[in-house]
Amino acid sequence: MRFLALILLAGAFLRHGTANWLAEGSSMSAAAWFYVLGGAWEAVLCAVILLMVYGYHRTIWRVMAATALVIGILEGAQMSVCRLAITDIRAVPAGVNLCDYATGLPVGAVMLTLYLLFICYELGRTLFLRT
Repeated sequence: MRFLALILLAGAFLRHGTANWLAEGSSMSAAAWFYVLGGAWEAVLCAVILLMVYGYHRTIWRVMAATALVIGILEGAQMSVCRLAITDIRAVPAGVNLCDYATGLPVGAVMLTLYLLFICYELGRTLFLRT
């Protein structure tokens, strides 16, 4: 628990205190770095909670929690990576998914579909297969 507490404390300070410092040596603004760090922090927090969730016996609730946390990890990582790929945020039209803009592909729609399929698969496996 001490190790976990130190990691979380360091992560909180890194997420909230390094955006201005990172902006000094790059072409991205402090707000952009804050956004990138926020996505990374979301992924880290979801991963830590996921490790704790797996300590419980398998129930439908653990499966739903784990599924939500996996989605949180993927979304946080996606948010950070796609923002890093965009050099001029002003060029992104309002309301457009950053990954859709960065790749030119419908990443948001594909990921949403995959998430829904994953949720259905996990629920079906837990409710009907009991494995």
